[in-house]
Amino acid sequence: WIDSSYAEAEYYLGLTAALRNDLYDAQVHWKHAASTMEPYFQTVRRLANIRLGALYDRYFNNLNEAIRYYENALNDQNSPVDSVEIKRVLLPLSKLYIRANQPIKASDLLAQIIYFDSSNLEARYFYALALWRSGQKDQAISELQIITQTAPQGKIYENAQKMLKDIRGY
Repeated sequence: WIDSSYAEAEYYLGLTAALRNDLYDAQVHWKHAASTMEPYFQTVRRLANIRLGALYDRYFNNLNEAIRYYENALNDQNSPVDSVEIKRVLLPLSKLYIRANQPIKASDLLAQIIYFDSSNLEARYFYALALWRSGQKDQAISELQIITQTAPQGKIYENAQKMLKDIRGY
C-alpha cells in the first residue's frame, strides 16, 4: 500500500494515465489519492474524489459509485459554494441524484446552486425536474416559467417548454 505522503503524486499519475486514455490505471491512482486521511492532503483527496465521480459516471456507468465519490468530495468541502464548486460537484451530483430517483436530495443541492446564482438556468431546469419528480408540480411549473421568460431560445428553453407541456398535459 502507498504511503499517504505520496497522495499528490498519485493524483497526478492518475491525470497522466487519463490523458493516455488508460482509465483503469487512472482509477487506481485516484483511489490511492482519495484514500489518504491526512488533513494536509484534503484538497488532493477532494480532487481525486471528483475525478473518480466523473469517471464512474461517464466511463464506467456506475451510478452508485459515482454518487459515493461526489458525496465524498462534497463532504470534504471546507470553503463556501462558488462557481467552481457548482460546476465540479454540486451540479453533477444533483444530476446523478435525479438519475438515481432521489429527487429530494437533488432539489436540496439545486436550491443551493440557485441561491448562489439565480441566473444558472441549467440548475433551474434540473431543479424543476427534481421538483416535478418529487410531486411538486406547481413549483416545477414556476421554475420552468422563469426559464422560458429569461432565455427565450436555446436548448434549455426548448427542454423547459417540453417539460411544461408534459407537466400540464397540453
